[in-house]
Amino acid sequence: IYLPSRKNPDELKDCVLHCNDYKDAQCKNEPYFGAVVGRVANRIANAKFDLNGKVYELPANNGPNCLHGGTVGFSHLNFESEQVSDNSVKFTLKSKDGDQGFPGSVIIKVLYTLEAVQDDAAELSVLMTASLLDASDGFPDDEDHVLLSTPINLAQHSYFNLAGHDCENGILDHSLTLKSKEYTPTDANSIPTREVRSLDKEPAMDFRTDRELFRALSDFGQAYCDYTYDEAKDHIKKMHGLDKGGNPYGFDHNYVLNPDPTAVDDHDGVNEVAILSHPPSGRTMRLFTDAPGLQVYTANYMDGVVGKDCMEYKQWQGIALETQHYPDSIGDVSGEFAKGACVILEPGSGKNNYAHRVKYQFGGL
Repeated sequence: IYLPSRKNPDELKDCVLHCNDYKDAQCKNEPYFGAVVGRVANRIANAKFDLNGKVYELPANNGPNCLHGGTVGFSHLNFESEQVSDNSVKFTLKSKDGDQGFPGSVIIKVLYTLEAVQDDAAELSVLMTASLLDASDGFPDDEDHVLLSTPINLAQHSYFNLAGHDCENGILDHSLTLKSKEYTPTDANSIPTREVRSLDKEPAMDFRTDRELFRALSDFGQAYCDYTYDEAKDHIKKMHGLDKGGNPYGFDHNYVLNPDPTAVDDHDGVNEVAILSHPPSGRTMRLFTDAPGLQVYTANYMDGVVGKDCMEYKQWQGIALETQHYPDSIGDVSGEFAKGACVILEPGSGKNNYAHRVKYQFGGL
């Protein structure tokens, strides 16, 4: 996505991180650049879940956990493409029963639409849908049809850097605001404890007011890594300067979205939930969604991954804002955490359709 600078409109920068070529995107895309991830985005504890009394085992590709659908999730598969109009394209994928251990056969459709919304702004809309396959949607080479309940939680996993994907400062000079007053704390394996905690109790996690990411990462280091303020600043400068081996700390947390109900965008019923900005260039990205959660990931584990134009992406080179249902929320969940529980598609129940909208609006400060 090429965006002009507000201070120099002739200066265009590619503001999304991506792989250097198609083969890397398909085979080596461990950071999930630009991908739609699934069948279930984010982490599933111990790479297994219980659904309708049966335990399903999945690939463990993130320590003991299953991350973003497994070793060969949707992010590593080829979708069929179809141009729908001059400004929209649809991608379709069929996933068989047993794919990465998940039950039931499903069909996934992702519609991307790009349009101007103001004289000086553009909007990329993404509609992700899923349903259980019926006989008319079956696999051409497979007459077997398995209608089983299955979890579904899709997410768009692009990393943004509004200074340009190859900016040496990474996202440290960006600012972030979230419409969220709560988040879901995690254990040592990044699995939610199923507590929903007020951000009033943890100011280092709070983005209700605009915060520079350098300062936010510094505050995180002091609050959770036992650094002093000066030590945290020095650590950030040092680690971002390394190609490999930096200490992977930073934000990788699910925020409970609390949008203003009076500010619903009338285009398709989604709410504004986040604003990412880059003051030096004047570029902004406003994020809208109908999802209950948002994973904020500051690319803590990026350690010299080779991206576009052979650029080595370092820690904090980009930020992923992944709209989603909550991580590890399949099955028996209760209380406030249940408000973000993973969707379960069920045959013959009227619960056979999943839809998730996210919009990225690009403009200026």
